[in-house]
Amino acid sequence: MAIFEKQGVYWIDYYFQGRRKREKVGSSKKLAGEVLHKRKLEIAEGKYFPERQRKRLTFREMGQIYYDSYAVKRRKPIRYLQMIAHLSKIFGDCYLEMITPLMIERYQVQRQSEEVKTSTVNREHACLKAILYKAIQWGYYKPVDGVNPARKVRMLPEPQYRTRFLTDDEIKRLLNCCSERLRVIVSIALNTGMRLGELVGLTWENVDLERGIITLTKTKNNKRREIPINGVARQVLEGLPRDQEKILDFTNFQNEFPDTLKKAGIKDFHFHDLRHTFASHLVAKGVDLYTIQALLGHSSYEVTQRYAHLAPNQKRVAVEVLSSKWTPLWTPTKNEEVSGQVVDSGKVIDLVVKSEIEEGWPSGLRRRS
Repeated sequence: MAIFEKQGVYWIDYYFQGRRKREKVGSSKKLAGEVLHKRKLEIAEGKYFPERQRKRLTFREMGQIYYDSYAVKRRKPIRYLQMIAHLSKIFGDCYLEMITPLMIERYQVQRQSEEVKTSTVNREHACLKAILYKAIQWGYYKPVDGVNPARKVRMLPEPQYRTRFLTDDEIKRLLNCCSERLRVIVSIALNTGMRLGELVGLTWENVDLERGIITLTKTKNNKRREIPINGVARQVLEGLPRDQEKILDFTNFQNEFPDTLKKAGIKDFHFHDLRHTFASHLVAKGVDLYTIQALLGHSSYEVTQRYAHLAPNQKRVAVEVLSSKWTPLWTPTKNEEVSGQVVDSGKVIDLVVKSEIEEGWPSGLRRRS
């Protein structure tokens, strides 16, 4: 039985029932010695079962398995490749059981030092956690304490969501500066709140003008969503030809939209902000956030709450409903005393100041001289 090194990695070499066995251990010679000693004991005590030996995987190997078996079926698989590539720079040659919370914390610090966005670091952290979960689920890896190490590390606090939306005046200016083709696209976006990817893939099969519904099946979270068609959207859709495969024409769109914004004098605005505009104006008109969530297709209510600050009067209006309902229950009528005061026609009148109304009132309510 022996230990040998190959390209910076230590292996152990031993025999079992006349057959030669080799195992790759890692970059630590000490660990290789410990594993070899464990194998010798298992063989001597009859507890060695090679068919039960779990293949040890490096993060790079597991990342490839994760991509081929899972991520490739998800939306934007190229993004998974990019995240796995960044993670592999640090964790690539580590066996899964060697990854610790401390290593993950250090990864976060290193990525931040590279001036990477906090949201990007968090998405990579989430990808790492998902890969380790799949490794556990598929039997490639078993944490010592049974807990995914990435779960022990908190996500970095992210800044508040950017919520830029157009005012009524900006909407008018934008539409006036749009070409006829672009005005159609912008109008549909403003009146449905659809994402750019949903608009690009919109076909007549998705549109039911008779029922007044747009049905989306290919969405960001893969959940079916129905959007009512309002008067403006209906007028625009009814004016479009039915002989084309896609409803909206996005040819040269990437150049035309920024130029139109500049022409309209609108700054710090992106196409996705039309979706924010749709939601923001609904909230300002008193539409509740749960309805906004359903229209936008948010999987989490917390995401929709970014618009809550746009309806500061909704809470006041809500409690005033009780005021109008319950006021008759406790508003004193004339001749009733309320904490040293008298109420006349629902208005509180101080007894001392309004002594002139005492004439003819019960003696118990008269002010003493």
